Amino acid sequence: MVYAPFSGVCIECKHTIYKVAVLTGFLLLVSYFSSAQEPSKKDTLVGLILGKNGKAIRNVPVSYKGSKEIVRSDKKGIFIIIGEALPDSLNLLLPSKKLIQIPVNGMSFLKIMTHETSFTVTESKNEILNIGYGTEKRSNSISTTLSITGDQLRETGERNIILAIAGKIPGVNLAYKEDGSPTLVIRGGTTLEGNNDPLYTLDGSIIDNPSFININDVTKVDVLKDGSIYGVRGANGVIQISTKK
Repeated sequence: MVYAPFSGVCIECKHTIYKVAVLTGFLLLVSYFSSAQEPSKKDTLVGLILGKNGKAIRNVPVSYKGSKEIVRSDKKGIFIIIGEALPDSLNLLLPSKKLIQIPVNGMSFLKIMTHETSFTVTESKNEILNIGYGTEKRSNSISTTLSITGDQLRETGERNIILAIAGKIPGVNLAYKEDGSPTLVIRGGTTLEGNNDPLYTLDGSIIDNPSFININDVTKVDVLKDGSIYGVRGANGVIQISTKK
């Protein structure tokens, strides 16, 4: 063991401390970049409010504990809540000025039937989607939905799901952002300038970028040219990705 003059600390110890410091700094950098690249994921809750004879109730304020935001049902009786974590219950103020509390119970598509003195809540995804997208025949509807299976995507040989989708689904074009990363543009998107990216969802949750998804896990991809059920965020269409759960 060798000591440096006047320091009181051995040279080997100094080298060890230096190596530990360098390794610690490297691990911190790896941790930082890993967390920075982790995709943000948000959940979506869609509700349908119906009154007597199954008629939609519009302009119903919907709130929940822990948020100051209040959303309202549209003319079809549909409201949407998007957040990092969905609430356990919702508060609805009906036109009669009666305030009712609706349990969510882990459901993502709530059909709420209100009665004079009671209400019922059921999960009704297909009915709500049909109302949200329109019930016209697909051949005559602007809300065309195109679908492709995971096996068809894997046939392209692409590992990046964005590149695979662009090569298989008509009307979905490949584009590149300023940073060189690929993105998709659905023909007929409403944005003429600025961001033309569609809204991406993964197993019902909104995500910023699907590039991190393992294409081997994908079971199905649905492309909605009209994403009006998601409000303004769906103006450029919606790409719904389903995976093996």
